[in-house]
Amino acid sequence: RASNLWQPTPRPTQGTLPKQPCGLLAALLGGAAGERPRAPESADPVPRIAMANRRRVLTVGDGDMSCSLALARAFGDRLHLLGSTLCSHVELERTYAGAAAISAELSERGARVAHGVDATALEAATLGSSQDHVVFCHPHLGLSDLLSVEEHARRHTALIGHFLASAKSLLAPGGLIHLTLCGNQRASWRVDDHCRRLGLEIVDGRHVAAPPLGGRAGVPVPPKPEWRGGRGAPDATPPHPAGG
Repeated sequence: RASNLWQPTPRPTQGTLPKQPCGLLAALLGGAAGERPRAPESADPVPRIAMANRRRVLTVGDGDMSCSLALARAFGDRLHLLGSTLCSHVELERTYAGAAAISAELSERGARVAHGVDATALEAATLGSSQDHVVFCHPHLGLSDLLSVEEHARRHTALIGHFLASAKSLLAPGGLIHLTLCGNQRASWRVDDHCRRLGLEIVDGRHVAAPPLGGRAGVPVPPKPEWRGGRGAPDATPPHPAGG
């Protein structure tokens, strides 16, 4: 897996990578590029901080909302979190067995949840103020009949291009776009080409190792999502793997 961060730059370039990438953790906690990520001082409870200092974070295409929940559990009041999904409320709960419980916990933790949000047209949704961070983890169209490797790459190339353009329009000054990919997706989905075209500078790119089983002390692991079929797929067969 690879995690990348983009931010607008007045001079489109091929992107630069710091010697010590900041990563999502450091970015959310205020670390600059080149700094080592700093863990929260305490896992539970999280100290309350002024609303004006909270980072505004939007997650898009978040499946069962478990990525949003992981951020809410880890950072608490450090974030003003808005989790979003393309699915309607009813479709989300029908597709993912744990979605209702996850959405309820997000609300309890003060996060907002928005449904019917198209990651390629974020400006058309009512999402409130601009965002410090826009996060898209493992983009996937979720189409069970997209079996051709070439067509799969072509459709996801378009998805990434439209997402980056849309996310850029929502960024606050100094904001970042976070995109998590796997395999050869960065190349096959022409991510760098999109960045050059849109004037986005790659400020961090790194390979991310899978975390160990179990959670950090005091931070429980979100329940494992149960897949019940992709959009337009009546059976329980997962869609075409997003391997690029």
